[in-house]
Amino acid sequence: MSQLSSAVAHKGIVVYGPPGSGKTVHATAIAKFYGKSRVVDDWVPGGPVPRDTLALTDQPYDGAIHITEAIAAAAMSAPAPSITRSAPACACCRMPMGEAHLEYCAFADFTTGAAA
Repeated sequence: MSQLSSAVAHKGIVVYGPPGSGKTVHATAIAKFYGKSRVVDDWVPGGPVPRDTLALTDQPYDGAIHITEAIAAAAMSAPAPSITRSAPACACCRMPMGEAHLEYCAFADFTTGAAA
């Protein structure tokens, strides 16, 4: 847990940003980063924020964290995504099938992209 997140561990936190900025989409990751188990969307400034809660609002509020800062903090603490192949691998060179494969593999059938 970062210094920022440990500073808010004992209280609920508020994240603000304009509509469509990603507050709801990223709420689970942000709540996890800050150690919160509940998310309240469309929070009205001045209302209570229990210590286990991440409150989201589109209105700036004293002590609130802007959505871009919250997303950046949560993203920096997340493990790197694993790389997966979206295309099957070539039997001869093990590269994913596709344009790069056609340029690389000497055995590729240039009409189908498959190994010849």
